[in-house]
Amino acid sequence: KYLPQLVLVAAIAQIAVAYWFATQGFFNEQTDLRLFIQPAGYAFSIWGLIYTLASAYAVYQVIPSKNNPVMKQNRIYALVLFVGSSAWLWASNLSADWLWVTVPILLAMGYVGFKAVTVSAINIGSKRISTQDFLSYQCLTVYAAWTNIAMFVNIGAMATQYKLFQPGTTWLMINVILLAVVFIWIYKQFVQLRYSVWYGFIAVWSLIGVFVVNGDAQGSKIIMYCAAVLTIPFVLQMLRRTISVMQNYQITIKQK
Repeated sequence: KYLPQLVLVAAIAQIAVAYWFATQGFFNEQTDLRLFIQPAGYAFSIWGLIYTLASAYAVYQVIPSKNNPVMKQNRIYALVLFVGSSAWLWASNLSADWLWVTVPILLAMGYVGFKAVTVSAINIGSKRISTQDFLSYQCLTVYAAWTNIAMFVNIGAMATQYKLFQPGTTWLMINVILLAVVFIWIYKQFVQLRYSVWYGFIAVWSLIGVFVVNGDAQGSKIIMYCAAVLTIPFVLQMLRRTISVMQNYQITIKQK
C-alpha cells in the first residue's frame, strides 16, 4: 500500500546521505597500490544525473494516475536500489576491517538496478520512445549501468585497501582481466537492452574516465589503450540505434 511513498522517501534520502558523506571521504586505508580501472574523479559527477533521473522516477511513480504495469513490477527493485545507495555510502566510511561490506551491497545494487529496467511488463518489441516509458523505467538505466560497472571497481578497490597484491606485472594483469570482465558483463547487458543509448553512454563515459586517469606518468598505458579500444563497439551500436530511432520517427511523422 505504501510502496510508492517508500520509494519516494528512499530517493530523497539517498541524496541527503550522499550530501552528508560528501566531506567524509571514501575508504579509510591509504595505499600505494593503484587501481588502474577506476575512472578519473570527474567521471563520478555522473551521480548528479543519476540522482536527477532517479528523483524523476520517484516523483512520477507516486502519482496514482501514472501507475502502470511496469512500475508495479519495478518499484521494489527501485526501492532496494535507492536504499542500497545510502547503505553503500554508510559502509564506505566504516573502519578498514568492515570495508568489505561495500562489496555485497554494490553487487545487490547492480542486480536490482538491471532488474528494474528489464521487468517482464516492458514491451521490448516497441521501437517508439514515450514519456511514460522513459519515466517508468528508462530513466533508471543510467543508475543500472553505473552500479554494474562500479561493483567490479569496488572489488578491485578492496584489493588495494587490504593490500592483497604488490605493484607489478601481476597486479597489472589483474587490472586487465577486471577491465575485460567489466566490458563483457556490461556489453552483454547492453545487448539485452537493445543497445540502449543511455546504457551505452555510461559505458563510454566510464571507459573514457579510465583512459584519462591512466594518461599520467603513474598510469598504465596498456589499460589506457585497452579502454580506448573497448569504447568502439559501444559507440558503433549507439550510432546504429540512434539512426534506427530517427528513421522510425520519420516514418511515424509521414504516416500521420
